[in-house]
Amino acid sequence: LLKRRHQLTGKLLALEENVLRELGLAEVDQRHLLEIIRDYDDFLAEHLLWVRTTNQTRLGDFGALPGDLARFISPSGWLEVTRVLLYQAPRSPVFALVILVFGILMWKRKWMIAALQATGEKLGKPTTDSFLLTARAVVLTLLAGVPWPLLATGAGWQLHNSLQGTGFTSTIGLALITVSAQFYFLQFSRVLCLPGGLAARHFRWPD
Repeated sequence: LLKRRHQLTGKLLALEENVLRELGLAEVDQRHLLEIIRDYDDFLAEHLLWVRTTNQTRLGDFGALPGDLARFISPSGWLEVTRVLLYQAPRSPVFALVILVFGILMWKRKWMIAALQATGEKLGKPTTDSFLLTARAVVLTLLAGVPWPLLATGAGWQLHNSLQGTGFTSTIGLALITVSAQFYFLQFSRVLCLPGGLAARHFRWPD
C-alpha cells in the first residue's frame, strides 16, 4: 500500500506540474489576446466611421430658429427664472448651502490664488521644497475653479425640479446642469495655467 501510494503521489505531482505548465501557457495566451484587443480597440477608435445619432439638419429647421431665439431672449422667461430661484432659495436647504459655499469660495478666491502661487516660490529650495506643496497646489487649483460651476449646478437643479417651475425654467435648469461639468473643466484649466501656478511652477509646463 505504501509503494502504491508513493506511485500515485508521484503521478499526482506530475499532473500538477502539467497543470501549472498549461496555466502558464494560458496566461501567456491571455496576455497576447489582451494586446490584440487593445490594438484592435485603438484601430477602431482611429478608423471607425462617425455614426450620426440624430436626424440630419434640414433647411426647414432654420425656419424655427427665430422663434426659438425670441423665446430664449424673452424677458418674461428670464423673469420666471428669477422668480423660481427666489422662491427656492429660502425653501431649499441644499440650495442655501450651495449659495453659502459659493459665497465663501468667492470670498477666499483671491487668497487661494495667492496661496497657490506662493507654493511655487518654495520649490527648488532644499529647506522648503516638499511634495506636500504640490498636493496643496492641486487642492487649491481644484477649489479655485469650483464657485461658478457649483452655482450653475445648484441653480440648474432647483430650476429643473421646482414645483413652481415652467417648461422654460426646467429647460434652462437642465441646460445649466449639462454644461456645468464642461464649465468647471474650463475654469480648472484657466486656474491651472495661471502664471506661477500649478502647471508653470510645479509641472514645469513651458509658457
